[in-house]
Formats: sequence, C-alpha cells, structure tokens
Amino acid sequence: MGAVVGLPARVWATIREPRTISLLMVGVYLTLLGMVWRVATAPVPMPPDVAAGLVALTLGCLAGAPSAWRGWWGVEAPAAGMVMLGLLVLAVEDIGRGVTAGHWPYYPVLLTISLVLMTAQRVLRIVGTDWEPGREPDTRARRARTALSVERVIEADALAAAASREEEPGCDQT
Repeated sequence: MGAVVGLPARVWATIREPRTISLLMVGVYLTLLGMVWRVATAPVPMPPDVAAGLVALTLGCLAGAPSAWRGWWGVEAPAAGMVMLGLLVLAVEDIGRGVTAGHWPYYPVLLTISLVLMTAQRVLRIVGTDWEPGREPDTRARRARTALSVERVIEADALAAAASREEEPGCDQT
C-alpha cells in the first residue's frame, strides 16, 4: 500500500518546474489529441484539408506532451508550432465551409483562435531555449562557465570588502 501512496509523489517529481504550468500544457496536448481522435473517428467524410490539420495536430501533441512534461523546451516550441498550424488549418476550413453558421456563429473559430493565442504564449516563453533554466545537461562547457561565474563572484566580493576597509574611519593606509 505504501508504494501506491508514494507513486503520485514520484510521478509528480518527474514533471519539470514550474510543475503546475507544465502539467497544464500536458493537459492541453492530451485534450487536443482526444479532439483529434473524435474528429478522425466521426462517421462523416473527411476533407483533405481537415486530414492535414489533424495530422499536424497529432504530431505536435505527440511531441509536445512529453517535452512539456520533461522540460525539453527545444522540442516543445516546434511541437507547439505544429499544434498551432493544425488548429489554424481547422479554423480556416471551418470558415471556408460555413460550418459555424449554427446557433452560435463563429463560436468554434473564435475558440480555436483563442487556443492558438494561448499556445503562442507558451511558444514565446520557451522559444530559443533548449532546456528549462537549471535543467540543462551537465557538460564540460557548462561546468567551466559555472566555475568562471563563481570565481567572478568571489573576486567581486573580495574587491568590495577591500574597498569598504579603505573607507572605514581610522584606517589610514599611508
């Protein structure tokens, strides 16, 4: 029984910081995969542009969910771009075929565009960064940069301490 209780904590520990935001993005990707499955298995003919949008969504979600979970931002940013592309293809298809002319006109298109904008926020936060800060793999170059940073901080502290000793009253250096 103890292993079952510890399992959620161990799974939670595998999600990269910020855990709640990462988990929400994984939820977005998985929800979109569920939507893709529902659309793909619908008993209606599927136009080629819808199929292309669903393929882009599927590829983006399949790459985006694990990369958001593990903090692999260098993979997640392009995956989220694929998700946005797939959503936009579906939105354009929706407008072109007039599917939104029901009870709530343009509701699906506006909902899709708002989802694209929310996903774009994530892309803008992580684009250009391969890993979440502090989660990068340890390499020789990274260790050298860290050591250099530590040396600079020590040197700056020593200079500041020396300067403050020179400014103390009663400390005549002559």
